Amino acid sequence: MDLQFNVSKSVVMRVGPCWNVCCAEFVLSSAILKFIDSVKYLGVYLKAGKKFSCTYGHLKLRYYSSFNALYSRSKSSNSELVSIELVKSFCLPVLLYGIEVTDVFNMLNNLINRTVHKIVNISDNCVIEDITDFVGLCDIELRYRQRREKFMKKTYSLMHPVLQTFGTTVECIH
Repeated sequence: MDLQFNVSKSVVMRVGPCWNVCCAEFVLSSAILKFIDSVKYLGVYLKAGKKFSCTYGHLKLRYYSSFNALYSRSKSSNSELVSIELVKSFCLPVLLYGIEVTDVFNMLNNLINRTVHKIVNISDNCVIEDITDFVGLCDIELRYRQRREKFMKKTYSLMHPVLQTFGTTVECIH
């Protein structure tokens, strides 16, 4: 096989019961690979450890920094709906990027609920849920399923011969 690897972008991360035990060096194309504690994949950091896990601190930080910058400028408009629409346009994509590799929908929903709480200054969770439903900030897991179904429908509608082989899988989603 005539296959070239970019050794400068290749690393080793260990997961399992012996993740922190010293082991032999990994050599690729006569270069020694570095051992790392975390690696970024689709916007989510995968963490080395005894069990497979991910970290989301950077995601929360990016979301809150974009929200705080937006909110500090939009609260002078005295319109909660304007602020919420701006959150949907600018902050929500930060949360939804890479959602396919996560299963932490509750954490993401809590971020949305805290955002709405800050905008409308109401702390009753039932009222916040009603507001999020009313303005279209529905459950993140539901939004994920809708995005996935829309993608699969578009893919299936292309009718490319290669994609037609996956037709039975796509039909199950409808």
